[in-house]
Amino acid sequence: KNKDGTYNLTLNVSGAVGSESYANKLDVLFVMDTSNSMKWAMTYSGDSSKKYLSDYRTNSESRFYNQQKAVEDAIAKLKNKKNVDAQFAVVAFDTQAGIKTNWTKDSITYPTSVGNYESNNWKAGGTNYQAGLRKADELLKKGRTDATKIVVFLSDGDPTLYYGTNIYGQERVYGSGSGYDKDAMTNAQAQLGTMSMNYFYTVGVGPQKSY
Repeated sequence: KNKDGTYNLTLNVSGAVGSESYANKLDVLFVMDTSNSMKWAMTYSGDSSKKYLSDYRTNSESRFYNQQKAVEDAIAKLKNKKNVDAQFAVVAFDTQAGIKTNWTKDSITYPTSVGNYESNNWKAGGTNYQAGLRKADELLKKGRTDATKIVVFLSDGDPTLYYGTNIYGQERVYGSGSGYDKDAMTNAQAQLGTMSMNYFYTVGVGPQKSY
């Protein structure tokens, strides 16, 4: 665990989830980043190392690949725990967000690419924490009432986009689009504050200074 409260992928997601003692009924929700930078190499941090990887879906050096492997490992570990009744769900987010897997104990559907959720005024591929958390909240409300609810939020960078309302009362996506956006973080924190869960973990993907 890092000093800022995040877990990084050298420890992997299952290390975060497996470090606590829980009741035997778990609802575990993974919120996965599909922003464009997930194409980057795990080691890229603005220096001369590799940036975009054209084969990021299958390249073991990419953030996208390592994120999914970490989630798969966590799910496998929990499924193999004796006397644990766990079900899982997956949300993906970039400029907006979507549900990839509703609550299930069976096969999991993961994101298959980056940049899937455009808005009417922003291209897909941004980083909207608020969007991911909003979709997560939809699933939490549909979870089992007697289960311990765990959210694992994965991302490789700071929030750059958020939801706001224009002068006509219409919701739009706003923000810097690149680099840390204070309003995007404030809106994400406000969304998080409305959500009901037992545990919330943040997992950084890539160099620690990126998130």
